[in-house]
Amino acid sequence: MGCSHSSATTTRTAKQSRSAKQSRAVCAGLPVVGILRCDGARWECAQAIVSAADRAEYHYRIVYAVVEGLPYQHVRAGKPLSASQEEALRVAVEELDLAECVCITGDCGSFVHYQGLIRSRDASLIATMYQRTEKAIVVAIGLEQDDAKRFIVVGLQHIRGFATADVADQEVSEWGLVDESVTTVERKAIITTVERKAKESNAKAIILESTLLPSFSDALRARLGLPVFDALTLVDYFAGRCSAYDGLDPAKLPAIGILRIDYEYPPALGDIACEKHPTLPSQVAEGLTFEVAQEGGPLCSEKRENVAAALQRLQATPGVVGIAGDCGFLMNYLADARSVSKLPCFISALIQCDLMATAYGDEAARASALPSPRPSPSPSSPVGNPTLPSLPAAQAQFLVLTANGAALEPKFAEMLALANVTEAEVQARFHVLGLEDVDGFDAVAKGEAVDTARVEPGIVALAKAAVARFPDVRAILLEYADALRSALGVQVFDAITLVDYVHSSTADNPHFGVKFQTTVPETPSTPSSTPWRKSSPTL
Repeated sequence: MGCSHSSATTTRTAKQSRSAKQSRAVCAGLPVVGILRCDGARWECAQAIVSAADRAEYHYRIVYAVVEGLPYQHVRAGKPLSASQEEALRVAVEELDLAECVCITGDCGSFVHYQGLIRSRDASLIATMYQRTEKAIVVAIGLEQDDAKRFIVVGLQHIRGFATADVADQEVSEWGLVDESVTTVERKAIITTVERKAKESNAKAIILESTLLPSFSDALRARLGLPVFDALTLVDYFAGRCSAYDGLDPAKLPAIGILRIDYEYPPALGDIACEKHPTLPSQVAEGLTFEVAQEGGPLCSEKRENVAAALQRLQATPGVVGIAGDCGFLMNYLADARSVSKLPCFISALIQCDLMATAYGDEAARASALPSPRPSPSPSSPVGNPTLPSLPAAQAQFLVLTANGAALEPKFAEMLALANVTEAEVQARFHVLGLEDVDGFDAVAKGEAVDTARVEPGIVALAKAAVARFPDVRAILLEYADALRSALGVQVFDAITLVDYVHSSTADNPHFGVKFQTTVPETPSTPSSTPWRKSSPTL
């Protein structure tokens, strides 16, 4: 008996050991998210909490880099950096770059003071999805009102424990999961404060600035029925969170409506219009054909009414929280859609261009010192889109793959401006790459089924050649994302990443907060071993 017990114990121990090794192996292959840490910070930010090994829904792991001599109070106030602090920040970012991070964020939202760029990443993308008359709320700890016209800052410093000084002194044990540590009275005060301001301003979305506030995202989503963007939705956007929701009732989940052009084609698996996506109900805008969308001319009254009718049908669909599109050329009609829809509209993957341009900075400046102003464009530089001004080769650049380059290029600068990319030197960082000559891709123009196995090698080869020509390419905006992520090791954004981003702002976080949706465990997919190209986007 004793021998059997010993044998069983040995077997169990061996299995546990193998399981632990497998877990470590999977973890080692996950994408790495870098977090800049305030000197002396003792709280655990939300990005680190959800990246724990037993939380398979979040497929990334965390690496910290402390900015020596830069305390939280200094970051919160946005004080100018001393020479030693500037050097410490440069060293910390370099350390995270050497760790091959796919993106770099901070342990508090106020690190945006030192990004050297104009707008916060979430705010720029959200502003593009809503009308200019609509507003979003930015919830912050200890943050004063600013002059933003569309972003209303709501401070929580009047609630016990949420003043700047209080937050700076919190221990990890108390602030690891904020929602489980504060009292019912304080939690109610937070929800009431935001709810009151949301009703006053007719807000359409909420941004939680602090990395301590994602614990309250679920409560706000459940209470207000609004999209809530936070530090997790932003990191997930770049790190590639997996959210299959296998085994759940699609009727009970948030859904993204798809505005479809009047174009019949058999969608490939992975196409946003694919019927295998249960939470993507669609409606066709009759008369808005592929040819009309490519031309991008003003809509006649009949077509405009048809677009409005399709959007209204999507709004009336239970569970729809936002509206995407099945064609990148719908960027030409984003303003029309926003004027009709009460829901956020992100009907073209091109609205991600602003986020990409802002998240990836100046390669030369990164190598020397941080922060550093962007260099002036060089008129003699040979690098650039044929229809756009040229720029210094040191700038991080992007490929935009499209079904028809000849159709996109003449209007590309105008479409970038619609996505809030208005500066000529920033527009020049985007290079249009048409796929119309790829073997088998003519099926798109013919309205036939695209043989993905046939066209994929040609797309990868074309993209590889473009990256060889533009070695500073750091991200790609396209379709056929997985093949290029694997072959090139760059971040790839498409219509699906955009849908996932908005969807995550309405979905239940399974690890903390109010459980207003039911989730089930997911099986993590096999991680890619492809190294990521430098440098990492800064969020």
